[in-house]
Amino acid sequence: MLSLNLGRILGRTDAPPVADPLPPSDTPHSVPEVPAEPMGPWPPERQAVTDRLWGAGFNVPGGEAEIVRLARPTGASADNRLLMVGMGGGGAATAIVRSTHTWVTGMEAEPELLSAARARAEADHLGRRVAMEAWDPRRPVFPKGAHKNCLALEPMRQTVCSVVLPALTAAIEVRGNLVVTDLISTEPLNAGEPTVARWVRLDRRDPAVIPTAGAVSAVLEACGMDLRIAEDISQRHMGQTLLGWQRVLEELAEHKPTAREAAFVVSEAELWLLRHRLIEAGRLRMMRWHAIKVR
Repeated sequence: MLSLNLGRILGRTDAPPVADPLPPSDTPHSVPEVPAEPMGPWPPERQAVTDRLWGAGFNVPGGEAEIVRLARPTGASADNRLLMVGMGGGGAATAIVRSTHTWVTGMEAEPELLSAARARAEADHLGRRVAMEAWDPRRPVFPKGAHKNCLALEPMRQTVCSVVLPALTAAIEVRGNLVVTDLISTEPLNAGEPTVARWVRLDRRDPAVIPTAGAVSAVLEACGMDLRIAEDISQRHMGQTLLGWQRVLEELAEHKPTAREAAFVVSEAELWLLRHRLIEAGRLRMMRWHAIKVR
């Protein structure tokens, strides 16, 4: 069981489980707090954990294989430009450039991740193939019609879909492709519930802005998009999550982390435990939308 292995490897009795069986939703967790970082929510220690989980510079389960799969429907190629929103630490942008040879404009809201992405692009010698910029999810502004296609990874984590999606659709040309992944809720989430409260704090989410699948579809259609696919990818998402944690546990068995490193591993594990619990309960779903701009 992953939960027992994690606790044994980290040498902690209070380490949270990262797979079923899950404790009741009203059971409080006893988890060591990650030390506060002056630079923000993505200190190097946390980036090191996600690098081990998903691959260097990746912030989503599945790493390079999943990013290439998600980008494929956009038709990205050497003769067009792709807007990529939520590029994380730069691994996704590198993977897309290498697999499609397209020109990428990578956008990232977290300053620490943007800095890491720029360093990675320089180390990978991507040159002018990649431009990397900051964006504000609450006030998203992208050059209108400047890109043929767009891939957006969880762009609605901090604001409502009616704010983000019109900005994304306006950024692409007519007949351009938009692929979006994000969590949706199947019921209102109570921010006072311990499980929900702990998850939204760790995942930096506002439960009030998590959309429904119907709301996303309605906004896309109102923006002149022909919605071709609205796919529930929850099972693939969580399968990739467990594979990442199995890989990390095997590494930790060989090289026991320091107390500080262990605190970041435990915090990240609880984040994914809670996301896993809410998805397994059917309260959250991970979705993929593919739409083509028709006007």
